[in-house]
Amino acid sequence: MAERDYLFVYGTLQKDIFNSPRVLLAQHSAFVGGATFRGRLYDLCGYPDAVPSDEPSDIVKGELHHLPRTTERPGCECGKECSGLPRRDVPQSHGRKSVVRGLHESDRIFRDLDQHEGCGLAQSPPTEFRRQRVVVRLESSRKVTAWIYLYKRPTDGLRGIPSGDYLKFHPFSAPSARKDLPGMHPSPHP
Repeated sequence: MAERDYLFVYGTLQKDIFNSPRVLLAQHSAFVGGATFRGRLYDLCGYPDAVPSDEPSDIVKGELHHLPRTTERPGCECGKECSGLPRRDVPQSHGRKSVVRGLHESDRIFRDLDQHEGCGLAQSPPTEFRRQRVVVRLESSRKVTAWIYLYKRPTDGLRGIPSGDYLKFHPFSAPSARKDLPGMHPSPHP
């Protein structure tokens, strides 16, 4: 895979939270590891928001996920849809095996996540969040460019999360509030 799309998440899309967008992310991405973003984190009563900061001490803690850029499936070198046809219907000159690149999988996933974050095409402006690329730092200190959902509105009067860690701040992150689900990390919801 030559191209990579990364997504940095710092709130309700993290792996220890269960909701339908989180399930989508779990099914269609690979968890890379813990990461940080230089910014400030605020509580919006049920979910957080992040804004960029120039202060080195302002750190938002979260996770980095890798989303597939393309899907691959077996195909015919001619580029036509020969591989799914019964052998008798495939011309003799066709049927040589190759890899056909399909949809940009990350585009589909981002379309769904944009809807969840309130910045999709169906939302009327002004939206609460915007998706943009930023530099995040992995726990190994390696820097990666990743997508992030950033808050677009003023933060005056919002309750700050000084630790920058939404999972430690919010009560559903307590182990007693979680339930194990098959194939998922603990859930805050019954």
